[in-house]
Amino acid sequence: MAQSERKRRRAGSYREVRPGVWEVRASKGRRADGGRRTVSRTVEGSELDAEIEAARLVAELGGAANLGESLTLEQFYWGIFRKSDSNRGKPRSAATLRQYDSQMVRNVLPAIGHIPLSKLTHGDIKAAVLASTAPAITKRTLRAVLLSAYDDELMDERPFRRRITTPQRRKPQRAPWTAQEAVAALGAMRGRPLEAYLILGLSGLRMEESLGISPADIVPQATYDLVTGTEVRTLTLVVRRKYTDADGLVDEAKNDVSVRERPAIVAGRDRLLAIVAATRPDPGDPAAVDAWRRSRLVPLRGDTLYKRWKAELAALGLRFIPPDMLRHTSETLMQAAGLPDTVTSRFHGHAELKTDYGNYMRPGAATMEDAARKVHRLLSGEDPSGA
Repeated sequence: MAQSERKRRRAGSYREVRPGVWEVRASKGRRADGGRRTVSRTVEGSELDAEIEAARLVAELGGAANLGESLTLEQFYWGIFRKSDSNRGKPRSAATLRQYDSQMVRNVLPAIGHIPLSKLTHGDIKAAVLASTAPAITKRTLRAVLLSAYDDELMDERPFRRRITTPQRRKPQRAPWTAQEAVAALGAMRGRPLEAYLILGLSGLRMEESLGISPADIVPQATYDLVTGTEVRTLTLVVRRKYTDADGLVDEAKNDVSVRERPAIVAGRDRLLAIVAATRPDPGDPAAVDAWRRSRLVPLRGDTLYKRWKAELAALGLRFIPPDMLRHTSETLMQAAGLPDTVTSRFHGHAELKTDYGNYMRPGAATMEDAARKVHRLLSGEDPSGA
């Protein structure tokens, strides 16, 4: 089969040398003899794969003048953005990329993927967002992609400087468990397969943290009480790993603040220690001990956990809340106990307080009634504290 004609783009050039195999080239600068320095690469796949590789090669060489004029959004997304690091300077996780891919493939690229980056207008972006089946999520995804292109100097105007108001589809909020419901769950779950997960969740761990914790990360410790001057026994949960279905077990937490040591909920400590003891191997077997340290206390996939959790609550007659709402329950209970917001936030591994205020800190009916009664006492000329 004859070789196809070389197709030239500002973002490099490419040609099909045999079915499904492409030769990609890009140039930069000039040699001492006046010629251009050219780099070539072979790639297998479709013509889009060749276009993407050409764009990536140009980017690796340091770009070219007005690259954004020929580099389309689709080429940038697949060829450059997905290979680049996140704002934290680390590769994006498989779970994050799966979310991005879903929105880009379903809602963005079919509408505006063919448009060169420098030609994208606010109207193009707005139309793609508003036509999406999930406008708010699409806007968040597209913002991340286009701001990355802007940072790479592929767009002259900073995207999303003008507002795009997305329709809000309000759904009734599911309330976390009350203190009474949490106590009932701790009693009903005793000795059952998901007991360890329940205790970890009510201790303030994220779902991904509870699924990633090792039996060796549950450590009995002694601490010193500055008020009473006595030694206090505690059970510390060392959060240093996470597990998601997309990425598997990863030796890092969600962020720097999430790497933490926090006490387990008091009502579940003895039971958690018993569960850990049942998994402990013979200390004389180094290989078994090493495997135990690397194992997961709750060795389930996230989707499997969800199904089992829902069935378990139904069987026990407990009100359903998603398994990741145990942490929400923990935050709400701490707020009801009168703990400072800063302590509650750090305890649960939040990097900033607005996360708590926006998503978790929702006082229950009892707390609201107490507030109403204190206001009543104040209006009646009494001490609001009831003293």
